Amino acid sequence: MAAANVAGKARVDVNAKGSTMIFTTASTAKPCEPAHLMRLAWPRHLHAIAVVCLLLMAAAMAACSQTTLSSEAQRRTLPHHMVYTVCFYGLAGHNPTRTFGNEWLQTLAVHAQAHLYRWDQPIEAMSDLLTRLDAHASHNITRRELAGVTIHVIGYSWGAITAANFAQMLNRCGYATTSGWKAAEPIPVALLITLDPVNFVHTTTGVPANVKTYINYYEDRGGYSPMRCCWPEPSRTLVLGNNFDALLSGDYLPSKAQRTDEVDVDRQWATRKVNMRFTPPEFPTTPHGNQMAVSLVGDQVNHDTLPWFVYRNVLRDLNASH
Repeated sequence: MAAANVAGKARVDVNAKGSTMIFTTASTAKPCEPAHLMRLAWPRHLHAIAVVCLLLMAAAMAACSQTTLSSEAQRRTLPHHMVYTVCFYGLAGHNPTRTFGNEWLQTLAVHAQAHLYRWDQPIEAMSDLLTRLDAHASHNITRRELAGVTIHVIGYSWGAITAANFAQMLNRCGYATTSGWKAAEPIPVALLITLDPVNFVHTTTGVPANVKTYINYYEDRGGYSPMRCCWPEPSRTLVLGNNFDALLSGDYLPSKAQRTDEVDVDRQWATRKVNMRFTPPEFPTTPHGNQMAVSLVGDQVNHDTLPWFVYRNVLRDLNASH
């Protein structure tokens, strides 16, 4: 059949069999541009909006990537949260043959995974702690670095006096350069425990305000301490303390800590009995082996036996402070 015009703008061709129809737009189509692309052409203002949206999306993705990189860098440079425990021996703690009290402070330090120092080594202890805190090696301890650590300090006898003074050094570090370091704020001590502090000759003014919890276990009876053997020789009595230790007794320390607990063991725990099996470092070996079980009552505790008597209490205090 012949071609026919539809609305003057389109042409329909029908083949001889009447089965094929082809529709074209003669008035708008160009030879080089198909008609269906012409129908999808956007107005110019929509192009501008699309470009702006793409730019905003690119900027957002770049900012997100930068934040992620910054967080990763901080995780690499800042210390993970840790518990850092410092222990100070009493007098003669550095000698090969230590006193019974220092032996039990050492046992406590091993169980607490503590850093152990002599009573006259607070500067060394301070340097080791601040070096561990200073992740950026800038000698300036930031608040973020302080937030990553829980500090415990324990001391026995003169070491207890050093422990209180050590807490004062950490407090001053927030106000002035101390041992070469400066902190953004006073360095907090989560727990300070003093065991029979002897505040004489080697002295302290007390516990500072940067300490959260302060616990002082002390006795004021002096003298010797008879420990009763329960096994393997029930009739045996072990008398601990020499002529020097018999003259020593602990003291009450002034405290500005947020919480203070002073325990006068030989008075407040006078009837409390502690039983413990252990391998004594200075006692002779018995026929039944190295271990022996002994007991001691609170009103018979002296300067030498106090760390042994409160050993389990201190471990509980440390676990509660984590």
